[in-house]
Amino acid sequence: MIKIFAEFHGGKRCPNISYRLNNANLIPGTIETIDRTSVLRKMIISLPCEFQQGQNHLTLIQQDKTDDDLIFNTDGMIDHYVDVKEIEIDGIRLESVLYQAQPTFEHSMPDTWVEMMTQQGFDIPKIYYNTTQLRLNGEWHLVFESPVWRWRSQKLLS
Repeated sequence: MIKIFAEFHGGKRCPNISYRLNNANLIPGTIETIDRTSVLRKMIISLPCEFQQGQNHLTLIQQDKTDDDLIFNTDGMIDHYVDVKEIEIDGIRLESVLYQAQPTFEHSMPDTWVEMMTQQGFDIPKIYYNTTQLRLNGEWHLVFESPVWRWRSQKLLS
């Protein structure tokens, strides 16, 4: 079982996130809202799955973000994004090693959009390193090993 503790920022709606483990699609067993305000939703997504011995690859895919997901108010723009706050794999929380695992996010935004944003002064790299945020359409990747308890211990000692 994988549990993802995530914050969905922006408040208009929860984005369409798909989940994969080692290229197999995962269907959430439960999605639980633990706190909700007008601009923030804290959720726990439980993904029943089986790990392979050794290296495993978890992918979160955001596919439906549009300009309509931006909220403009007197303070400026509030972005609609997902922040992975914590992951629990096979009953083991990864909070202390999540950044050591070097998660990445690779966006799939059109080149014309990236060029337009660059002209407006925004830096949009193709890959964001050591991040827990999904701010654009694209894929977030986390590579971990099973047994998870051993992998976590090795990361803590490195």
